[in-house]
Amino acid sequence: MILTKERENKARVGAEVGKLEAEAEAYEAQKKAAARMEASQKIAVGKKAVAEAEGEAVQSFQARRQQEQEMARLEILSKLTSNKNIHIATSLENNMGLAPDNSLVSQVAQQGIEAFRMKLAEMTANSVTSLGMGKKMAGGLVRPVPQQMTMS
Repeated sequence: MILTKERENKARVGAEVGKLEAEAEAYEAQKKAAARMEASQKIAVGKKAVAEAEGEAVQSFQARRQQEQEMARLEILSKLTSNKNIHIATSLENNMGLAPDNSLVSQVAQQGIEAFRMKLAEMTANSVTSLGMGKKMAGGLVRPVPQQMTMS
């Protein structure tokens, strides 16, 4: 009889504990959900207020945004200048041909040398003609050959 009452009490207490735990967890979940909902509402109201304030103060924030953009550009330039693989040359250096590895400058220089060589070849041909010299192919080039001089 005592054992039976003891078992009944344990069962009843266990059921009540389980019921109270379930109710407590449900209450906790309900309060957490309400708190999340209230927090979300307050965050939304705050974001709306910030957006409205920014909308009213567009002129004030414009200067700030412009400064932020300029600072970002400055940061990019700073990183470029600290890169050892990048060689920066001014327009003057480029125009004078001082820029390292400048293919355009190399191209123009090569064309100038070729034009000079052609002008020299033209001058040589004119001199050969005016002196009455002959021409001979040697090494893939036309070379002038002086006339044989005879003693009279």
